[in-house]
Amino acid sequence: KKGSDRFGFVATGMISFQAGSYRIGSNYGDAGAKIRVDGKQKVEKFSQDSREFWSDPLELKGSHNVRLEFAEKEGPARCSLLFKRLHTCSQNQYRLDFFKTQNYNHWVGAKCMDSIDFDWRHGAPEELKGIKDHFSVRATGKVRFSGKKYRLGSRSDNGAQL
Repeated sequence: KKGSDRFGFVATGMISFQAGSYRIGSNYGDAGAKIRVDGKQKVEKFSQDSREFWSDPLELKGSHNVRLEFAEKEGPARCSLLFKRLHTCSQNQYRLDFFKTQNYNHWVGAKCMDSIDFDWRHGAPEELKGIKDHFSVRATGKVRFSGKKYRLGSRSDNGAQL
C-alpha cells in the first residue's frame, strides 16, 4: 500500500527469565532493529537483508526490562523478538562459546566439554562452519577443586586470557 513504508516502532516490557544463559535476537527488519536489556544495548543490526541476528550469550535471572526498536524502510514489514535459552553444562564441564571474530562478537554456537585441549592446525571447530582463522572461543565453567594447590595456565598460538 502506498505510503505505508518508512515507519518504526518501540516495544517495551518486563520479561521474566528462569536462571540461565540466553541469546536475544530479532529478524525481518529491512532497515534495522536494536534490542536493549535493562537499558544496555545488546544487539544492533541495520541492513537490507532481513536475516536473523542474535546477541552474545547473556546470563539472565528474574524480570528484566526489554526494549525492541524497529525501523522499516520499504516493502513487506515483519518483526519478531526472539529468545533462545542455551544449554547449561554440568559441573566440572566447560561451556565453549564460538565467535566469528577475534574479539568475541558474532556468536555462532556453543557446546559442553569435559576438558579444553584443542589442536586446530588441520581444521577449525565444526561450530564455525569453515572459518579457520580470526575467530575466538570463550570457555566458562564451574569446577570444584578439592583442598589441594593448583597451577592454572594456558598456551595458544595467538593469545589467551585465563
